[in-house]
Amino acid sequence: MSTPAPAATPRLLQLAGRIGRVRFMAYALAPAVPLLYVAPWMVDIWWSGPGVAARLPFLLALAVIASRRLRDIGLPWWLAALLLAPLSGAWAWLHLALLVLLAVIPGSQLPNRDGAPPCPPPGWMTALACLWLVPPLVMLALVVALSPKPEMPSPGAASVSERQIQSIQFA
Repeated sequence: MSTPAPAATPRLLQLAGRIGRVRFMAYALAPAVPLLYVAPWMVDIWWSGPGVAARLPFLLALAVIASRRLRDIGLPWWLAALLLAPLSGAWAWLHLALLVLLAVIPGSQLPNRDGAPPCPPPGWMTALACLWLVPPLVMLALVVALSPKPEMPSPGAASVSERQIQSIQFA
């Protein structure tokens, strides 16, 4: 039975090495926020030259972070290039699926060809990674708050169907 190797402390945009799930989610938050929150407001120029140039640095940073996470899982780092592919429409979900898989699949606790396992994240980084829960919760709250409420009849008023039944009975 082999013993775990000493953990390596990763740096933010380091090209080599491994990062764990929590650190991946915390690191990926920085480049993803502009892509998620600015993109809907730039729809008209998103696929034109200025839009591509504006999002390229964020996509490159996200690809670097994803490549380090792929190394921790034991997969080839070049799969992170899928994040740079211009997928739109029905294929755009592949980007999200890759990011969710990277956040969910546990890494190896033993050293692999890319180095020692990453060290545990500090508490502030765990809190930062939990910020990924805020947008879905806000969206859910907005859907609940803005959904139309069914009208309830007043306690003494007869509904339309009851009035129709009464008119048929008296006719």
